[in-house]
Amino acid sequence: MTARSVARATQVVAVSESTKRDLVELMRVPEERIHVIYPGIAADFQPVGDPETLARFRAKHGLPERFLLYLGTLEPRKNLLTLVEAYARLRGQVADSPPLVLAGARGRYYQPLFARVRALGLERVVTFPGYVARDEQPLWYAGAEIFVFPSLYEGFGLPVAEALACGTPTITSNVSSLPEVAGDVAWQFDPRNAEALAHLLRDVLADGAARDRMARAGPAWASQFSIARMARAYAGIYHLAHTSARTV
Repeated sequence: MTARSVARATQVVAVSESTKRDLVELMRVPEERIHVIYPGIAADFQPVGDPETLARFRAKHGLPERFLLYLGTLEPRKNLLTLVEAYARLRGQVADSPPLVLAGARGRYYQPLFARVRALGLERVVTFPGYVARDEQPLWYAGAEIFVFPSLYEGFGLPVAEALACGTPTITSNVSSLPEVAGDVAWQFDPRNAEALAHLLRDVLADGAARDRMARAGPAWASQFSIARMARAYAGIYHLAHTSARTV
């Protein structure tokens, strides 16, 4: 088999339609060779029905009964400065808004985020618990009143799918791959617009019925991102690649 025939037989997997578009536009990969296979969510990302379990979890980590959550690396791409700006505006409008918890390991260039929290006088209501162990991540999602993921770019956006699977009302960006993960279930906003996010946070916090609807709809929507479905899709791609290699 020649190198040219191997190239024709090669199949490329993208984790989202957004990533597929990037591969076509930026890498000039032929569209017909790209197959979108969404990542799978582990089975333990699910609603927590026992209030005592959540109460013990909150007590362990010193968390209040109500809090807003971001979970992910603290780095510029995650757009956390916009989230902090929006939260400051929310506090100006609704003084008793739940605290904001920015959970996750420190990535590159995180210092401006800490400095902005101090400059806005939010040190008492914006907390940084640091790295979150994998086995406790479902409890962090399930314990939050709202999960906020304002990222500017994601190949897929697994935290959004995980939060929805846990039944957590979710707000995320309307760019990159995130609308694919959010569907019609999570609320979306322009990630460059802190005012729009502040208004959305205020509206979602004030609408318990809407949060309840999302808590019910989220797990059903997220069920499409199963590990079993992902595995079947990859098996199909391997079979296609093998068949293609034999016929070129």
